[in-house]
Amino acid sequence: MKKILVIGDSNFTKVVIDIIDDEGEFEIFGIIDCFNVGKEYLDHNVVGTKADIPGIIKENNIYGGVLAIDNNWMRKEVYDKVLAICGDFNFITSIHPTAIIGKNVIIGRGSILMAGVVVNSDSVIGDFCLLKMQSSLGHEGIMEDYSSLSFGVITGGNLKLGTFSKISFCTSVIENIKIGAHTFVGAGSLVLKNIPSLSVVFGVPAENIRKRKKDEEHFSEGHQLTIPIN
Repeated sequence: MKKILVIGDSNFTKVVIDIIDDEGEFEIFGIIDCFNVGKEYLDHNVVGTKADIPGIIKENNIYGGVLAIDNNWMRKEVYDKVLAICGDFNFITSIHPTAIIGKNVIIGRGSILMAGVVVNSDSVIGDFCLLKMQSSLGHEGIMEDYSSLSFGVITGGNLKLGTFSKISFCTSVIENIKIGAHTFVGAGSLVLKNIPSLSVVFGVPAENIRKRKKDEEHFSEGHQLTIPIN
């Protein structure tokens, strides 16, 4: 099997390792982690930092790797840093074997689909997207680059989810909805209308809470979003 690196420094790294091991298409050579060299994640060792990637690739015939970064914006930042160090790094797409993929679906490089994900026909998933366990993308849905669906999200057909946007735990989205870029939809929401870019929305039905900065960290996925955040 081709050897790859898993780039990440959190417990989310373990989730991605599980997917790759279950997939059985690649051998994990090691983990890239800037803070915990020597640490072990599920029997896989941290073999170096981002700065070590060129040497590790050269010495060990590494095919490529995957970004195990949960936060959409940080995933892009780490991608840029890796390319600055190793411009021809090959980012793989990782799909858990229990994911169900419909006909005519396009999935971009570097995206991760977890266990139980359903992607319906004619959908397009961009580069470095994340679909967590038991999430469902309706037919002809579009997820732009670096967007994500959290655990248990269900979307109707013809969703358009903007770049860097996140739909959080167990949210439902009706058909024909457009959600702009850099937008966060809080956990357990019901989305009944289009949402503009740079929004934070929450509730049943989902309503605007405040504007958001492009590079803002994603919020905790709990119910504290029921009140405005100053």
